[in-house]
Amino acid sequence: PVDFSDQNFISNLSSLLGYYAYTIIGLDKDSFSKLGGTPMYLKAQMLMNIAQTAGNKGWKANDGLRNRFWLNENLLNTSFRDLRVFIYNYHLNGLDKLQENIPNGAKNILTLLNDLQVLDKQKLGSIFPNVYLASKADELSNVLSTLDLADRIKAYNLLSEIDPANIGKYEALKKAR
Repeated sequence: PVDFSDQNFISNLSSLLGYYAYTIIGLDKDSFSKLGGTPMYLKAQMLMNIAQTAGNKGWKANDGLRNRFWLNENLLNTSFRDLRVFIYNYHLNGLDKLQENIPNGAKNILTLLNDLQVLDKQKLGSIFPNVYLASKADELSNVLSTLDLADRIKAYNLLSEIDPANIGKYEALKKAR
Protein backbone atom coordinates (compact mmCIF):
# COMPACT_ATOMS: atom_id res chain seq x y z
CA PRO A 1 0.00 0.00 0.00
CA VAL A 2 0.98 3.61 -0.56
CA ASP A 3 0.39 5.78 2.47
CA PHE A 4 -0.32 9.45 1.80
CA SER A 5 -0.61 12.55 3.90
CA ASP A 6 -0.79 16.11 2.68
CA GLN A 7 0.39 17.26 6.11
CA ASN A 8 3.76 15.48 6.27
CA PHE A 9 6.26 13.59 4.15
CA ILE A 10 5.80 9.82 4.14
CA SER A 11 7.59 8.78 0.95
CA ASN A 12 8.75 10.29 -2.32
CA LEU A 13 6.33 8.01 -4.21
CA SER A 14 3.24 9.13 -2.29
CA SER A 15 4.32 12.77 -2.54
CA LEU A 16 4.85 12.42 -6.30
CA LEU A 17 1.44 10.81 -6.77
CA GLY A 18 -0.26 13.46 -4.64
CA TYR A 19 1.55 16.32 -6.36
CA TYR A 20 0.65 15.15 -9.85
CA ALA A 21 -2.92 14.28 -8.84
CA TYR A 22 -3.45 17.81 -7.52
CA THR A 23 -1.76 19.31 -10.60
CA ILE A 24 -3.83 17.26 -13.06
CA ILE A 25 -7.06 18.04 -11.21
CA GLY A 26 -6.05 21.73 -11.23
CA LEU A 27 -5.53 21.69 -15.00
CA ASP A 28 -8.91 20.02 -15.42
CA LYS A 29 -10.56 22.65 -13.22
CA ASP A 30 -8.86 25.41 -15.24
CA SER A 31 -10.61 24.02 -18.32
CA PHE A 32 -14.04 24.41 -16.68
CA SER A 33 -13.67 27.80 -14.99
CA LYS A 34 -11.23 30.68 -15.31
CA LEU A 35 -8.35 30.00 -12.95
CA GLY A 36 -10.44 27.31 -11.28
CA GLY A 37 -7.40 25.14 -10.62
CA THR A 38 -5.72 27.52 -8.18
CA PRO A 39 -6.80 25.67 -5.00
CA MET A 40 -5.37 22.42 -6.39
CA TYR A 41 -2.09 24.08 -7.40
CA LEU A 42 -1.82 25.48 -3.87
CA LYS A 43 -2.29 21.96 -2.47
CA ALA A 44 0.42 20.71 -4.84
CA GLN A 45 2.64 23.57 -3.66
CA MET A 46 2.08 22.60 -0.03
CA LEU A 47 3.09 19.00 -0.82
CA MET A 48 6.12 20.29 -2.70
CA ASN A 49 7.21 22.43 0.25
CA ILE A 50 6.94 19.44 2.59
CA ALA A 51 8.73 17.10 0.16
CA GLN A 52 11.66 19.50 -0.21
CA THR A 53 12.78 18.64 3.31
CA ALA A 54 13.42 14.99 2.32
CA GLY A 55 16.15 15.94 -0.16
CA ASN A 56 14.81 14.09 -3.22
CA LYS A 57 15.53 15.66 -6.61
CA GLY A 58 12.96 17.68 -8.54
CA TRP A 59 11.30 19.40 -5.61
CA LYS A 60 13.59 22.46 -5.34
CA ALA A 61 14.25 25.46 -7.56
CA ASN A 62 17.95 24.63 -7.82
CA ASP A 63 17.27 21.11 -9.18
CA GLY A 64 17.06 22.46 -12.75
CA LEU A 65 14.52 24.47 -14.72
CA ARG A 66 12.27 21.59 -15.79
CA ASN A 67 11.01 20.01 -12.61
CA ARG A 68 8.03 19.92 -10.24
CA PHE A 69 9.08 23.11 -8.50
CA TRP A 70 9.07 25.18 -11.70
CA LEU A 71 5.90 23.59 -13.06
CA ASN A 72 4.06 24.56 -9.89
CA GLU A 73 5.70 27.98 -9.86
CA ASN A 74 4.55 28.59 -13.45
CA LEU A 75 1.00 27.44 -12.68
CA LEU A 76 0.70 29.91 -9.80
CA ASN A 77 2.74 32.76 -11.32
CA THR A 78 0.60 35.66 -12.55
CA SER A 79 2.83 35.85 -15.65
CA PHE A 80 1.13 32.65 -16.82
CA ARG A 81 -2.39 33.73 -15.99
CA ASP A 82 -3.07 34.30 -19.70
CA LEU A 83 -2.11 30.71 -20.49
CA ARG A 84 -4.48 29.43 -17.82
CA VAL A 85 -7.25 31.65 -19.22
CA PHE A 86 -6.34 30.31 -22.69
CA ILE A 87 -6.96 26.78 -21.38
CA TYR A 88 -10.44 27.81 -20.24
CA ASN A 89 -11.25 29.62 -23.50
CA TYR A 90 -9.77 26.82 -25.61
CA HIS A 91 -12.17 24.36 -24.01
CA LEU A 92 -15.24 26.62 -23.77
CA ASN A 93 -14.99 28.62 -27.00
CA GLY A 94 -13.00 26.09 -29.00
CA LEU A 95 -13.57 22.43 -28.21
CA ASP A 96 -17.11 22.87 -26.86
CA LYS A 97 -18.07 24.91 -29.95
CA LEU A 98 -16.77 22.15 -32.24
CA GLN A 99 -19.73 20.03 -31.19
CA GLU A 100 -22.16 22.70 -32.39
CA ASN A 101 -20.25 23.97 -35.41
CA ILE A 102 -16.86 22.55 -36.43
CA PRO A 103 -15.72 25.48 -38.62
CA ASN A 104 -16.60 28.09 -35.97
CA GLY A 105 -14.94 26.12 -33.17
CA ALA A 106 -11.76 25.66 -35.22
CA LYS A 107 -11.75 29.38 -36.16
CA ASN A 108 -12.11 30.31 -32.48
CA ILE A 109 -9.10 28.14 -31.63
CA LEU A 110 -7.08 29.82 -34.39
CA THR A 111 -7.99 33.22 -32.91
CA LEU A 112 -6.97 32.05 -29.44
CA LEU A 113 -3.55 30.98 -30.73
CA ASN A 114 -2.72 34.65 -31.33
CA ASP A 115 -3.01 35.25 -27.57
CA LEU A 116 -0.77 32.27 -26.92
CA GLN A 117 1.82 33.63 -29.33
CA VAL A 118 2.10 36.83 -27.28
CA LEU A 119 2.49 34.86 -24.04
CA ASP A 120 5.12 32.58 -25.55
CA LYS A 121 7.34 35.53 -26.40
CA GLN A 122 7.19 36.68 -22.78
CA LYS A 123 8.15 33.35 -21.22
CA LEU A 124 9.96 31.43 -23.93
CA GLY A 125 11.32 28.13 -22.65
CA SER A 126 9.28 27.91 -19.44
CA ILE A 127 8.05 24.46 -18.49
CA PHE A 128 4.28 25.09 -18.28
CA PRO A 129 3.71 26.23 -21.89
CA ASN A 130 5.98 23.46 -23.18
CA VAL A 131 4.26 20.71 -21.20
CA TYR A 132 0.79 21.97 -22.08
CA LEU A 133 1.50 22.26 -25.80
CA ALA A 134 3.18 18.85 -25.91
CA SER A 135 -0.03 17.35 -24.51
CA LYS A 136 -2.22 19.22 -27.03
CA ALA A 137 -0.16 19.06 -30.25
CA ASP A 138 -2.03 16.13 -31.83
CA GLU A 139 -5.39 17.57 -30.83
CA LEU A 140 -4.54 21.01 -32.23
CA SER A 141 -3.33 19.51 -35.48
CA ASN A 142 -6.49 17.44 -35.90
CA VAL A 143 -8.90 20.24 -35.03
CA LEU A 144 -7.16 22.88 -37.13
CA SER A 145 -6.97 20.54 -40.13
CA THR A 146 -10.71 21.24 -40.62
CA LEU A 147 -9.96 24.86 -41.60
CA ASP A 148 -9.55 26.09 -45.16
CA LEU A 149 -6.00 26.14 -46.55
CA ALA A 150 -5.33 29.84 -45.85
CA ASP A 151 -6.32 29.46 -42.19
CA ARG A 152 -4.41 26.18 -41.86
CA ILE A 153 -1.27 27.94 -43.11
CA LYS A 154 -1.91 30.75 -40.61
CA ALA A 155 -2.29 28.12 -37.86
CA TYR A 156 0.88 26.36 -38.99
CA ASN A 157 2.85 29.62 -38.90
CA LEU A 158 1.60 30.43 -35.39
CA LEU A 159 2.21 26.93 -34.06
CA SER A 160 5.66 26.66 -35.62
CA GLU A 161 6.63 29.77 -33.66
CA ILE A 162 4.80 28.88 -30.43
CA ASP A 163 5.61 25.17 -30.36
CA PRO A 164 8.64 24.35 -32.54
CA ALA A 165 9.24 21.10 -30.64
CA ASN A 166 6.12 19.61 -32.26
CA ILE A 167 6.55 21.11 -35.74
CA GLY A 168 6.37 17.66 -37.33
CA LYS A 169 2.82 17.24 -36.03
CA TYR A 170 1.77 20.51 -37.63
CA GLU A 171 3.31 19.89 -41.09
CA ALA A 172 0.06 18.43 -42.44
CA LEU A 173 -1.66 21.79 -41.93
CA LYS A 174 0.32 23.24 -44.87
CA LYS A 175 -0.87 20.65 -47.36
CA ALA A 176 -3.91 21.00 -49.60
CA ARG A 177 -6.67 18.49 -48.94
